[in-house]
Amino acid sequence: MDYLPVFVAVRGQLAVVVGGGEVAERKISLLREAGAKVRVVAPELCAALAAALQPPELAHVARGYQRGDLEGARVVIAATDRMEVNARVAADANALGVLVNVVDQPALCGFVMPSIIDRAPVLVAVSTGGASPVLARLTRSALEAALPVRLGELADFAARRRERVKAAFGDVAARRAFWERALVGEPGQWVLAGRLPEAEQAFDAALARGVAPVAAVALIGSGSGDPEQLSLAAARALGRADLVVHEPDVAPGVLALARRDAVRHALSADAVLGAPALERLAQVALAGGVACVVRAGDPYAADDASDARALASARLALIRLRPAPS
Repeated sequence: MDYLPVFVAVRGQLAVVVGGGEVAERKISLLREAGAKVRVVAPELCAALAAALQPPELAHVARGYQRGDLEGARVVIAATDRMEVNARVAADANALGVLVNVVDQPALCGFVMPSIIDRAPVLVAVSTGGASPVLARLTRSALEAALPVRLGELADFAARRRERVKAAFGDVAARRAFWERALVGEPGQWVLAGRLPEAEQAFDAALARGVAPVAAVALIGSGSGDPEQLSLAAARALGRADLVVHEPDVAPGVLALARRDAVRHALSADAVLGAPALERLAQVALAGGVACVVRAGDPYAADDASDARALASARLALIRLRPAPS
């Protein structure tokens, strides 16, 4: 490991950026999102930076770099097109014990700027240590597609309930077990689906029972059979599934979205959730795994009460995931 991955608190702190071009503007944008007060040192600024000036949060020192420009800085970024200036900035920052990043010169960096997935307060950073920024961006894109859009909302949901869970479970291991089941189970899935009232109801019920939340099974409608028409939530559930129970006429392309090692169980022609299917679903879901029932078309268009009753008999809750609108 070439770098120790850390997250630096810069809110309300001074960050000095030497350079006023487009590269500097991108770094300054990130610093400002993190709440830093930015001092940019450069004879001239690009149009975007000049338009964004807003002292004291973003102040401009309109001249070339001088060593005193780094005084009081929490972090420093050198982003000029002159290697000798960047090297001098790095040397001065190191002498002051200040973290420094030199754009496109990893050997001079005390820290690197990763590619970021922002699901605030959840933050995921991907870095190749400066070896290949393009590869870092491609990796970020792959991860971003896999991470729920509402992951930050789930973190906020949990944060607002930490004290209640702490009061309910005196034992650390019990709290950890509760949270693991709550976040991947019914409460967490309702949050990720954007259904907060249902999430709150499921969470309150689980907490009142004083045990881990009821395990949940995702009911997925495959719509027309075109995998592209599945909702993101449905595709994500299939991608995480340990078990996929499906109607016999569900399109192969939809089932192909499930993990290769996921167990697949085809229902009989009547497509009823019978004892064998329920036993498998219960085994997986009650153990904390991900279980899905995939039906052709849109389950909402028909009466899926029989599914809910069958799953309830096996101590399982039902989360419905509709196909995306055509």
